[in-house]
Amino acid sequence: MLRAAIVNSRSRGSHTTIRFEFDSTRCYTANMASEAGSSGLVFKTAWFSKAALKAHIPDRELCVAIWQVMLGRADDLGGGVFKKRLGKNLYRSIIVARGGRYRVYAFLFAKQDRANIEDKDLANLRAFSAIFARKTDADIRLELQLKELLEICHDEKAEV
Repeated sequence: MLRAAIVNSRSRGSHTTIRFEFDSTRCYTANMASEAGSSGLVFKTAWFSKAALKAHIPDRELCVAIWQVMLGRADDLGGGVFKKRLGKNLYRSIIVARGGRYRVYAFLFAKQDRANIEDKDLANLRAFSAIFARKTDADIRLELQLKELLEICHDEKAEV
């Protein structure tokens, strides 16, 4: 089993260098660029939170998956929409991430219930991604207060 913890993180301009230390003796470094100069904030919608709870997918697994998306280990559906496998490959999550500021878990479905995202749904998800690209910090704070969004992965010391 491959497990990693963030053991060192430092910023240089618009790049953040993160050193991953795995159970083996090897260490890996990943350079991740973002427009904001950091890895951005990670959220899940209230609907996604309920669906993940039913599917027994913990926030820790979501945080690992976000790092994998940032490393390019996800299906890029275009327009800031990504598809990532979760829950021992039994589920698919849809993440919207446009503009590098916010990454939002928006949709979850069981692999056995749905083969893929339909074109109409994909267009809606791309529009949702574009909305998040325009959101201000005040908009996000309001959605957090209303519990429409829940922040996750905010503790860098969490095991990733």
